[in-house]
Amino acid sequence: MRLGGRRCPHHRCRGWGRGANSQSPNRAGASQVRPSGTDTQTHTVLVVITPPAVHASIGDAITRAVATVFGTMLHRPVRLAETTLAPLAPAATDTQQVIGSVGFVGRINGIVYLSFPEAFSQLATAQILGMSEGEVEMSGPDLVKDVIGELTNMTVGGFKNTLSDLGYPCRLTLPVIVRGHHVAVAAVKSAHREIYHFDSVGHRISADIQMMPE
Repeated sequence: MRLGGRRCPHHRCRGWGRGANSQSPNRAGASQVRPSGTDTQTHTVLVVITPPAVHASIGDAITRAVATVFGTMLHRPVRLAETTLAPLAPAATDTQQVIGSVGFVGRINGIVYLSFPEAFSQLATAQILGMSEGEVEMSGPDLVKDVIGELTNMTVGGFKNTLSDLGYPCRLTLPVIVRGHHVAVAAVKSAHREIYHFDSVGHRISADIQMMPE
């Protein structure tokens, strides 16, 4: 099966989780994930227009999606700790992060970034694939990226399903994964932005949702 937009090379991946196929739409705006330091590569991803009437349902939708995926795939409890309108101070996130992003486009459009600490990403990969953390580390970074890509795809897929239930059907774009220290998600001017911070087994996972006003 495919993880994170490509086939996972590991035989234990077969049979778990399915992401949604997607197409790349015309862009109405762009948001960028900019790793600092020596890695200057810029990843451009979709951020577009959405009705404000849906904003009241965003929190419930992302909380339900995160809890479902974590419970099903990781068998880990997750708790919404806080909600902010801007990223936390750099000192609070000064660890290596793995960030997965998936856009959605249709009658409603936007993007969700899921930010995972490196340690949690290793733990999640080992849990899902039935490997030790040492085996995961020896397998290289691509395996972790594939798993985080699939977790992101599944979570945003659940979020998208709630939007569809509200009368706003949409499709998902392919996941984009960025990994590194001091990774920052740039805000789009005039975008409606809400960031949901979850705690799970001593780790902080953030869901950064950006949508443009009408």
